[in-house]
Amino acid sequence: MENAKQDVFRAMRLVRSLANEYKIDTARIGIMGFSAGGHVAGELETSFAERTYPKLPDEDDLPTRPDFAGLFFPVITMADPYAHEQSRKNLLGANPTPAQIRRWSVEQNVRPDTPPTFVSAATDDRVVPVQNSLMMYSALLAAKVPSALHVFDSGGHGIGPVSSPSGPGHFWPILFLDWLSRQKI
Repeated sequence: MENAKQDVFRAMRLVRSLANEYKIDTARIGIMGFSAGGHVAGELETSFAERTYPKLPDEDDLPTRPDFAGLFFPVITMADPYAHEQSRKNLLGANPTPAQIRRWSVEQNVRPDTPPTFVSAATDDRVVPVQNSLMMYSALLAAKVPSALHVFDSGGHGIGPVSSPSGPGHFWPILFLDWLSRQKI
């Protein structure tokens, strides 16, 4: 996980360094993550102030805090009973310590300066329990972070195809864009 975390921190700095070249508003740069990528995005949004690698060129002075985050059917917790076992094993090994579990459970690291966050999942997800999304949303609310949660009754892991004319796969992008507009993003 350290490599993925280093990569996402570096990527955010590089995007910010190139923003003017691509006519991107540097106050409107966010992150989206799906499934295990939701964990990586969650790590960035909750620990953006950490130094994850030795300083490189000038762009490493740029901030890593995203202006918003979208977490979709995300792996969030490393704690039982809702941890995604394979993700926990991949990140922490076979016998993680309580300190490791706490450190890598995104919901336990939410703080008031966590960026506004949109969370979405389906209750029938058989891969990542929907409780991951519920735990994240609860932590965001407790920290008073502007957030939205959309839990669909069906859609499984992936929430269903975006190209479908109905169903959650069709609606989550609309809901996300609407939420972004209300965040002034």
